[in-house]
Amino acid sequence: MRNFLFYVRYNLSGLTVYRCTTNDPFHVMGEMMYRSIERIDYINFVKETKERTDFWESQNYEIIDYDLRYLN
Repeated sequence: MRNFLFYVRYNLSGLTVYRCTTNDPFHVMGEMMYRSIERIDYINFVKETKERTDFWESQNYEIIDYDLRYLN
């Protein structure tokens, strides 16, 4: 299992950064698209590193842990 950061740009509320531990990031992306109430304009993922986490925290973004209860 690896840690990933997911960058999700919603149509109205803007950019949100999620953290998720998974072996299948594409499945997580699909679940995010399927379960979102708001329209998603853009979604991408990268491996989580300390530098990336520090960057988003320095930009005053909260990194939200994505709930995996729907993925089992």
